[in-house]
Amino acid sequence: MFVWIVDSTLYKKDTLTMAYSYLGLDSLKKPATVQDTIKMYYFSLPQKKESRRKKKKAKVVVNTLKMSKSSSAVDVYDRFNFIMPTPIQQFDINGVNLWEKVDTLLEKREFVLLQDSLFKRRYSVQPKDKWMPGANYLLTVDSAAMKDVYGLSCDSIGKQFKVKELDSYGTMLIKMEQIGENWLVQLMDNSENVIQQKYVPKSGKLGFQYVDPGTYTLKLVVDKNRNGMWDTGRYAKKQQPEQVFYYPEKISLRATWEHVVEWDLEDFDIYDFVEKNRKPKSRAD
Repeated sequence: MFVWIVDSTLYKKDTLTMAYSYLGLDSLKKPATVQDTIKMYYFSLPQKKESRRKKKKAKVVVNTLKMSKSSSAVDVYDRFNFIMPTPIQQFDINGVNLWEKVDTLLEKREFVLLQDSLFKRRYSVQPKDKWMPGANYLLTVDSAAMKDVYGLSCDSIGKQFKVKELDSYGTMLIKMEQIGENWLVQLMDNSENVIQQKYVPKSGKLGFQYVDPGTYTLKLVVDKNRNGMWDTGRYAKKQQPEQVFYYPEKISLRATWEHVVEWDLEDFDIYDFVEKNRKPKSRAD
């Protein structure tokens, strides 16, 4: 969690005491509002003394806003993300342009700029049509098009990135032996992050395109309320957790491969699955 103090009469003080409240558990383990205090101290690190000659030669440094990009390679289905160091107060969208490099020329592309609803300093750009696989792009921001909460403006910014080639992905096709209502199939990586997910259609056939090479797990959620996620149970309301099934084997996918999975839920054995996917215990030295 970040706290941004914009009042100069406050952030110039050497000590600040803040009161804040958050949702926690009381002594009976029930949800309750908890109040606490935070003390913040400001101090500056000692700087080395410079000679008079160096001081004369030193250039005047003008602080400007810097943009950091998440990656130089963008998936064909994803957005180009960038993060600003501080919250932006003024943003002139007319000063932002997206260019595609065609041969030796730059051609302007129409785009949509979005701000993250939770992480307000993160923005994403996507074209109004589609990314061109394998193409190089340039995002430019004019000088002073952005100003943060402290009045700091940006200099002219240019960020280059490339969209991945189609032959860098694999494809996974799934054929369900049974079909149920509101069945949600999730494709997960080794860290159990959901990479893609789809509901099982009436045909029982679905596919995941543009999947990076790697090892994956398939998870099926009986999503009764169809909210696109697995819900835990609620003891007070006597609601059971949503039912879950796993494909019994890990799936290895390579670039340009089309992997076909035939999934029969009746063959699923939870004990066998746990045994195969049990992580080895780390031994203390």
